[in-house]
Amino acid sequence: MSEDYHKGRPREIFRYSCTGEKLSFDYRELHTYYLTENLRPGPPKNGNSRPILGLKGGIGNYNRKVFTEKESKIRMFLLTLLVYESINNVSYPIEDTIDKKEIEILAHNGLFTDIISKSCEVYNIILFKGRMIFANTATRVNQNRLYSYIGVKFESIVCKTNDPIDSSHCKLLLKGKYGEWRFKSVVEIDGFKRYPRKKEKKIEDFQLKERAQMYTEMKLCCISDDSKLIEVDNIKNKREFIEFLAKNVKTFRLKVKKWLLQSYFGRQDILVIGIRNDNMKLVCYEEISLKNDLLPYIKKHYKNLYESFVNRERILNDAFNKIYDQIIELRNDEKDVFILDTRALEIKKVEEGNGDGDNELFNNMLIEEYRSKIEKNEDILDQCPMINHEQFNELKMKAMTDKMNELTVSNDDDN
Repeated sequence: MSEDYHKGRPREIFRYSCTGEKLSFDYRELHTYYLTENLRPGPPKNGNSRPILGLKGGIGNYNRKVFTEKESKIRMFLLTLLVYESINNVSYPIEDTIDKKEIEILAHNGLFTDIISKSCEVYNIILFKGRMIFANTATRVNQNRLYSYIGVKFESIVCKTNDPIDSSHCKLLLKGKYGEWRFKSVVEIDGFKRYPRKKEKKIEDFQLKERAQMYTEMKLCCISDDSKLIEVDNIKNKREFIEFLAKNVKTFRLKVKKWLLQSYFGRQDILVIGIRNDNMKLVCYEEISLKNDLLPYIKKHYKNLYESFVNRERILNDAFNKIYDQIIELRNDEKDVFILDTRALEIKKVEEGNGDGDNELFNNMLIEEYRSKIEKNEDILDQCPMINHEQFNELKMKAMTDKMNELTVSNDDDN
């Protein structure tokens, strides 16, 4: 499996940080971490007892992001894509095509996990100007506020940052291909592993391959039985930690499937897994390797999941073929909007496109900045208050300078 582990994985091509409702195109919301030894499982270190940390503190100041029904769930993604393509001089307008070989998928990275795990998620889809664009329909309005908070609070404890006050985050823009299908996607990164000998080095100064090895997914799970939590002191290694979770965490099989797929597709080879009790106290956490710790356990104990993982590229290719075929059969207009059930992979049309511009769901999903650029080659990004325009202009100037330097070197070589 080791030689196939990285096969087909996407590469990072850009990134953005969302601070409140503001976008910057850097890693400022990606925080480094190093683990506190006394919070790791095993006997107490140096005679010190393990601290029990509360996960509810600060919730009064927390404002979680909830989408309105008419709000685009992929707004940040599309704005970042436009900035990336502007910097890299992508030509517009893009012609409409239904040729499968020419189509590019745009989606949040969770789509791949939802398809392989056959989760009960619902997506809107638009096949527009050579792109098959997916947007989850969930608004988060029914999510439990406390449970939403303790997840990001756990991340703040690991990264030793202030209590979270909003949904600020860092996401990578990825580019890849699964089977016949090219795609660009975005994935949220929870943390960046900090090695002591490189603690002064900025994230952006690492080489791409080296940086990819430090991206980390963070997960929090609950064990209700306090008598079981005492056994944390007896855990000797990471294999025993995973076995302890499997024995004591409810629905562990479902959780481990999600951990594997989310982390793998998101280019996060490290997981930091925390254990909490019913009183919302963090009992311990441990860092495990996706490839060296979790995957061998899955191979041994969950053979069907392991088989799905091994065949991930074929499963996704077949799924996108099925989705595409259904859309082509139902599609009458490039502005038609479809709905996808990821469990059954069934498509239905939910909005008929028309030429008078009155396409409410289409217009809401594909934001004005994106429609204007793709259809008319009119750039209205400078009117978007969410974007860090000074930084955007600096990135464009740098790209132009780099291109000119490349041409100069090329001409010198020719001479």
